[in-house]
Order: sequence, then structure tokens, then C-alpha cells
Amino acid sequence: MPTDPKPLHPYTQALLAAVPVADPVVEATRKRVPVSGEVPSAMNPPSGCRFHTRCPLAMDRCRHEDPALRDLGAGRAVACHLHDMAAQ
Repeated sequence: MPTDPKPLHPYTQALLAAVPVADPVVEATRKRVPVSGEVPSAMNPPSGCRFHTRCPLAMDRCRHEDPALRDLGAGRAVACHLHDMAAQ
């Protein structure tokens, strides 16, 4: 699957926004997406979406139901309840 510069999952967006940019002008003006919350355990992952503890858009459904991997075509896929809702 190709690497997409515009990830769909909110937690992935936040992680990539934390990566520094070598251009100081771009770095000074780019949008920040804060990542807060508890880091999920790899040994004992939380129920539901594995990233809900740190996702800025997590909702109740994320805490209880594991999102299915949804094929979006063009080599893109996302496992996020936000995109389940957008497809309805």
C-alpha cells in the first residue's frame, strides 16, 4: 500500500503532525495537532479502537467496538469509525 501524505485516521494525522520539518519557515507556520492521553499498551491493548485513548476525535463507539478496515480504493484503507459514518 502506498504511503499517503494525507492520512485519514485522526491519530495518524496527529502523529505525522509531530514530525519536524527541515524548512524553518514551514515549521514555524504549520498546523499542530496535539497528541495527549494514555499511550495504549501493546501487551494489553484497550478494547475497541486501539488508538481511542489518544485520538482527539474518539467517541463512545471507539471505546467499545473495533473498527473494520475499510477499503477506500486507489490503494487506500482506513480502520476508523469516522469513515464508517461518512460512508453511510
